[in-house]
Amino acid sequence: MRMRWLALLFLPGVLFGDCGVERWPVKVGSDPDAVLVNSLVAVPTTIEYLRSLAAPRPLPQMGRVSPTETTVFDVSARLVAFKAEDDGDYHLVLADALGRTIIGEIPSVTCAGGSAFAALLTVARVSFDRRVCGDLVLSGGFGAGRDSWGGVL
Repeated sequence: MRMRWLALLFLPGVLFGDCGVERWPVKVGSDPDAVLVNSLVAVPTTIEYLRSLAAPRPLPQMGRVSPTETTVFDVSARLVAFKAEDDGDYHLVLADALGRTIIGEIPSVTCAGGSAFAALLTVARVSFDRRVCGDLVLSGGFGAGRDSWGGVL
């Protein structure tokens, strides 16, 4: 099945408590560099390739590191686990056919005020809420550098 997603993309949350903090403007597209992301063009790639990318240093709180964070990636993956965080975000564990994984994130729409991607985030959340298991083709996630993901599944 093919679904359009904007994943890996922080105003106080109404439904979930406080919104995220770590690079929140970059994740939701409210940073000044969000205009550099062409959400209409997706570059096909693999989990193997995304895992090979070196984490940029330093990671700016209010800007993107080009080209990874300004590129929309089209990735085929299987959703193997997810966790709804206290701030309303969904953390997704995505795997390829060989079991290599990456972490994706769909931010809470209620925490995405001023987002250049608000409509896409809404579609991603609604689609995910309707279909939370099975084979998915994820299309439209942009790279967002992180130091680590401390969530426990």
